[in-house]
Amino acid sequence: MANGYGQADAATIKKYLRGIEFPCSKDELIQKAQEEGAEDAVIEALSEMPDEIFESPADIVQSIGKIT
Repeated sequence: MANGYGQADAATIKKYLRGIEFPCSKDELIQKAQEEGAEDAVIEALSEMPDEIFESPADIVQSIGKIT
């Protein structure tokens, strides 16, 4: 999937969010990705997501799809 975030497609982002507990906020997603050593492109993509509560991985993928 080509997007403005290079390798930060949905599959890559989800890799860094494994084990996160739902529901969670955007800030929690960013913190988890940082803890897992995510590359800058992943953090940037997560930062572009809306400030909302995510109930499931599907919510995250849907939000990522809106910004790519």
